[in-house]
Amino acid sequence: MMNVLYCGDNVGWFGMEASIFSLLTHNKEVNIYVFSMDYDRELPDGGIEHFTGIVEWQKDKLRKIVQYLDPKRSKITFIDTLEYYNQYFLHGCNENDGHSSPYAPLRLIADIVLPTVPHLLYLDCDTIIQGDIEGTYKEFLNKLNDSKDNTAYAARVLEFSDRKEMVAGVLLIDLNKARRVKLFEKARYNITHNFYMWYDQSALEEAGKCLDLPETFNYMNEYEYRSYTPLILHFADRLAPKVYFEREVFFKKFPHLEYIRTGCDLVGSLELKYKEV
Repeated sequence: MMNVLYCGDNVGWFGMEASIFSLLTHNKEVNIYVFSMDYDRELPDGGIEHFTGIVEWQKDKLRKIVQYLDPKRSKITFIDTLEYYNQYFLHGCNENDGHSSPYAPLRLIADIVLPTVPHLLYLDCDTIIQGDIEGTYKEFLNKLNDSKDNTAYAARVLEFSDRKEMVAGVLLIDLNKARRVKLFEKARYNITHNFYMWYDQSALEEAGKCLDLPETFNYMNEYEYRSYTPLILHFADRLAPKVYFEREVFFKKFPHLEYIRTGCDLVGSLELKYKEV
């Protein structure tokens, strides 16, 4: 069984909805975890930036999607992470970073918040799944188990001419192994003690070795230039727009994904009651 994690607020939820619908359309028997919280961030000028976590009607909609697509085998669990954020990230040197939201580092507390979960696929809210990923999920986990030094697979893109940069928006983790080598503990220390532009992924990259995911698991180029059908589309870099910013434009540009909007609208009209698996 796959374990999948999303982290986000009530704005990113619109992408989370589409991502989860696409995930369960192509994959079954998935444990889905959602980290969210309400948070007030103090700004350097003394002001407050307010972030609202996923609200109850949004949780209900995601529960209904699970109930509609895989009622007997998949489940979804929501976890308020404010207590953990305050414990591990509050007043760190990246606290007022303008490039990342306070939800970005939440993936780095998965080892603590989910103490019995052995492995996990983290997905950003701007990802769409286009096929069955369970087989490769298990294949990569077996390779991590055989590797002495590596605890995770991360996507990478060529950002500069001389190096590839980690993209932590798609991250497959052997959590048991990560706990043993204290991968996330080191990353959390890095976030609070070192300045970064993209602090969640830079802190993780410096904490330990990660193997590279193939491009098909983190396709970020212009869609019209694809030469195959990527398994995971990641709407960052040159692949745009994001569904949670421009929903109408998104589905007009990618008509082959219209089934997601149709399906989500249908689920919203149904009287479904979520049942815990």
